Amino acid sequence: MSISVRDVMQVDVATVEAGANIFDVARRMVDRGIGCLPVTRDGALVGIVCRSDVLPFEADPGRSTRIVDQVMATDLVTLSEEMSIAEAARIMARHHIRRAPVMRGATMVGLVSESDLLRPYVRTDTEILTEVEELLGLATFRGYKLRCEVREGAVTLTGVVPGPAPRALLLRTIHAIPGVVGVEDRLSVGEPTIRLDEVTYPS
Repeated sequence: MSISVRDVMQVDVATVEAGANIFDVARRMVDRGIGCLPVTRDGALVGIVCRSDVLPFEADPGRSTRIVDQVMATDLVTLSEEMSIAEAARIMARHHIRRAPVMRGATMVGLVSESDLLRPYVRTDTEILTEVEELLGLATFRGYKLRCEVREGAVTLTGVVPGPAPRALLLRTIHAIPGVVGVEDRLSVGEPTIRLDEVTYPS
């Protein structure tokens, strides 16, 4: 299953108005523990302001410029919510940015950071095993004894599968599971190891 930006984006996003005082923005960043805030004007996204934009004013309070829209970045790199996280990561790396607003048309619906894009891949072996076992329980493999072991994200499969095509599909699908770092194929092709009339089907 392909993971999209919609699946990992932050939706409760703090924003700041373009006419806000820089020192108020600095306090909000400190209070929330964040480094950047999207900037809006009349509800529309117009820029982004980062801690590096306001640091000079914190160091020198006597500076005359005190309004966010005078220091914010306006050449925004945005993402769409349907975009895959791999594509989003490539775009952010290409533009050397660590956060990007997520848009639905002209409306901002979220924010994505580098850590958000990595989150699906930080999974326990138990979580991965559960997902693989769901695949092994599909009708295609009923009557076939299949075994799975997961260790540090590496999946080892043993047993018999009904044919080359189901085997290839199973391996491709497991490779695509978030968190899987490799698949060791110890499968063979053959007849069911259990008679189909012995298989218990869920009611």
